[in-house]
Amino acid sequence: MKSAASKKIDFHNHIWLPRDPDGGHLIERMDRMGIERMVVHACDTSIWSYCAGNKGTAKAVQKHPERFVGTVCLDFRAGAAKCRDLIRWAYGEGLKGAKMFPNIGFYPDDPSYYRIYEELARRGMFAAFHMGALALSDVDNRIPMSTKYSKPFFLEEAAVRFPDIDFVICHMGGVPGMEETLAVTKIYRNIYADLAPGYGIEAFRHMGSRVSLVSWKKIMWGTDSPDEDVKGDGKEYWKENIDFWHRNARQLGYEDKLPMLFYKNAADFLKRHSGH
Repeated sequence: MKSAASKKIDFHNHIWLPRDPDGGHLIERMDRMGIERMVVHACDTSIWSYCAGNKGTAKAVQKHPERFVGTVCLDFRAGAAKCRDLIRWAYGEGLKGAKMFPNIGFYPDDPSYYRIYEELARRGMFAAFHMGALALSDVDNRIPMSTKYSKPFFLEEAAVRFPDIDFVICHMGGVPGMEETLAVTKIYRNIYADLAPGYGIEAFRHMGSRVSLVSWKKIMWGTDSPDEDVKGDGKEYWKENIDFWHRNARQLGYEDKLPMLFYKNAADFLKRHSGH
């Protein structure tokens, strides 16, 4: 039996292509690192070819329902009708949330998208947003992206208007958005954040006195990588990630919060959405 301090849920990852289309390799690594469950976010494969899209993510979740919790990727620019249809499909496939990438050109608080939020609320699905800078497309690096669309403050109105939706700020809002993330997770009961790399770690690395402002029950750990296969260099990225949090916690005095970050917060969150 694992102790509370060693149990882990990875709240931010993906199904990685082409090597691991059904997530089997991820589960092998999860078993080795003591990771009980993982949230796998679908991506738009026409932008990033190395992460599974909606159908691929749904298949992986259906094959490993006790280990993966999946989300559907929504592009709000497609319009409310198309997004609502996709939400209904995702709900039927067993996906529990939606993942959005506003950097590609939409503001999350645009009133024209309220019907999308209504559908998510109706289905009891959570809404995760990539916040902060975004990796350029490996399919076409000329696809325009801008962080101006992905600031944590853009979730405030939606959080108030749709209190039954749990909103998640991915990557701690990035380095520029870290303070906004601290503010909104403290003020709004239904806004959470994950600590996934891609600025989640960097946002914490130099926080210093801001640690006192953290709403510790509202943030959840994630790896956002397939571990040692990220760069093909044999490094164990998950281990380095975990080592960072233990080291940083010792330096900044929040070691007692690690069981929440690594496990309890995500377990409580997922229990509301997946029932286990």
